[in-house]
Amino acid sequence: MTASTVVPPQSIGVDTESISAIDYLQHLHQFLVTQKQRTQRSARQKMPVYWRQLIEVGVPIDTAKLLAWAIVRYEVAKIIPTPQQQQLLRHYSRFICRAGLWRSNLLR
Repeated sequence: MTASTVVPPQSIGVDTESISAIDYLQHLHQFLVTQKQRTQRSARQKMPVYWRQLIEVGVPIDTAKLLAWAIVRYEVAKIIPTPQQQQLLRHYSRFICRAGLWRSNLLR
């Protein structure tokens, strides 16, 4: 969710009939903080799992960590991998597929 995203009050559990603008902004802030925490928690939980899966299919340990991080960032936050990460993803694509971690738009 970006700063330009409009969040309707009802979607964050706010009764629009009895809320001031300040209260709405406080609820919105808490909602966005909670969403960010969920995203971070999700990434922290997936990273070691993906890393282990890549190691199990033959990717070197240090490279597996870089690849897992790129895949998790793309999956959780839709962050496109850097050119260096994309080069690694191309090089190890068969291992990534074998581990079941390939994402269709990973190399846009």
